[in-house]
Amino acid sequence: MDGYLALRSRQTSYESELDVHQTQLEDFQLLSNRRAELSKQLSAAQADYAAYIASESTLNISMHNKFSLRVSSLENELESATQGIASLVAQANRYSNSQKQYASYLKRTGQEEYAAYEYQTSVGYTEENFLSETTDMIRRMEIGAKRWHERVSSYCEQYGLTPYDFERYLQERHKLSDAYLSALQRLDSLTTSVETASMEDNKQVSPPGGSTVPQKDNIDTVEISKRGQFWRFL
Repeated sequence: MDGYLALRSRQTSYESELDVHQTQLEDFQLLSNRRAELSKQLSAAQADYAAYIASESTLNISMHNKFSLRVSSLENELESATQGIASLVAQANRYSNSQKQYASYLKRTGQEEYAAYEYQTSVGYTEENFLSETTDMIRRMEIGAKRWHERVSSYCEQYGLTPYDFERYLQERHKLSDAYLSALQRLDSLTTSVETASMEDNKQVSPPGGSTVPQKDNIDTVEISKRGQFWRFL
């Protein structure tokens, strides 16, 4: 299992990074397309506004406000899309730098061939190179994931098994571990309850004179009063 887990962790690292960059690329493309569409709409709205101003000799406040609000709304949406792109680029740079630091840690601890090493040669992201750099990282992560998938499969074949067999074994082991932990927690809970009950049953009070008697509330008693005398039955 140690050999399988070591290989599988490297495969997983490439698969995880592939997901990260695919998500980043999709977000960038959505924002870029949105900005391009808003830019077209804004240009058309500005042209319509200018045409209206040129054609009207007397200003119509209602129409003026309508065109003005349309232009202002599109300008705000366009600015929001532009800020979204800038934020995405900055986030990608922070992530890339953190992965470079992680790669340095892996190198110091002798853990090589993880996906983090792919970031060591990456350049800083800009709006202009984001598409090309992200596409290149996706390609590299796909190659790495495929390479480690083949190595994992080859390792499993040495034992006459498949990666599915190893994963199924891990799942069963996790289930047993969870069940064992749950049983220990239940046992601890029951033990605590029994100890608490025992302590409650054994509570004692010390009356004046130093003698020790059980608390009345914890004793099953009946008291009968007759001519000022009391008999207690335990």
